[in-house]
Amino acid sequence: MVTGTPETVAACNTSWTGKYLAPLLAGAHVAVEAEVAAPVKRARKGKG
Repeated sequence: MVTGTPETVAACNTSWTGKYLAPLLAGAHVAVEAEVAAPVKRARKGKG
């Protein structure tokens, strides 16, 4: 685990966060795959 400034975290070779943070700090465009959750369908309340 590493703590400190974003630059300190990015410089840590064993940090997963640093692995993804370093290119962002360097100004590179990083494609991030986002998992999009399906919308939740709510049950309708019946009358009566």
